Amino acid sequence: MNVTVAAPQNCAVTLTSTPASPTAGQPVTLTATVTCGGAPVPGATVLFSTTAGPLGTGVTNASGVAGVTTSTLPAGANVVTATVIAATSTCACVGATATATVTVGAAPNCAITLTSTPASPSAGQPVTVTATVTCGGAPVAGASVLFSTTGGPLGIGITNASGQAGVTTSTLPAGTTTVTATVTSANTTCTCTGVSGTGTVTVGGTTGFTAQPACYRLNVPPLPWAFAQATFSASGATPGAVVTFHLGGPSGPVVCTAIANASGNASCTATLNVGQVLFGTYTATTPAASGGTLSSSSTLAICLT
Repeated sequence: MNVTVAAPQNCAVTLTSTPASPTAGQPVTLTATVTCGGAPVPGATVLFSTTAGPLGTGVTNASGVAGVTTSTLPAGANVVTATVIAATSTCACVGATATATVTVGAAPNCAITLTSTPASPSAGQPVTVTATVTCGGAPVAGASVLFSTTGGPLGIGITNASGQAGVTTSTLPAGTTTVTATVTSANTTCTCTGVSGTGTVTVGGTTGFTAQPACYRLNVPPLPWAFAQATFSASGATPGAVVTFHLGGPSGPVVCTAIANASGNASCTATLNVGQVLFGTYTATTPAASGGTLSSSSTLAICLT
């Protein structure tokens, strides 16, 4: 009698990875499929590893598929091995392996660039410093950026959808100042926190445009909406130019405007309400002859005489 013995069924392991082109730090999912004679092997334990060590284990499902996800693969070509370490099957699956090469690209760089406007400010003139934060060239929104000089912080801004944040300051001295923008927090695939960029701002000498101290006199009776009268004045403006007087800083509420006379002097009187007298300072602004805006600040207090 002849007995025909069939060849033993083969246990096969295949290994794939997604995404196709990951970058360093990006999660990569490794998937092993274990089959016996072409049929899935459920319940098999699969060890995933590289030459650097194990990445994790997975147990095959009803389709014979097991997987792990890792973010630890370094940039470059990584040979990953999937090894069956336990299985119940008619095949001899334990020890069966498969390999795949996962090529990981370098992590995208976090970059910060700085610009400032106006291009040629004068001392005391507001300067806006803008930082643009990008990750691999794409804007990073919602990042906190600290602006500072060697003299101390200038302020904090939050990047918008274009990756831009800015601060405006009138405190930069005459001369060249290096401004540093440092990301203090960010939610991005790049490592942006702690990354900084620098830019220089060259501030010219004083323009001679000067706001004079102002004082207010209480009305009689001092009604809440007409609490006091104050006269604001500035010198050094371009003759014929409009001078605008703001409570607080240059973006504060406007109380009055005046036209500079032939000597560059301008003044106007405004009625202040009970809240406005509490500002304590005011700022005069006027167009600069060379472009941009000049500003100067001074005090606002009750008249003592």
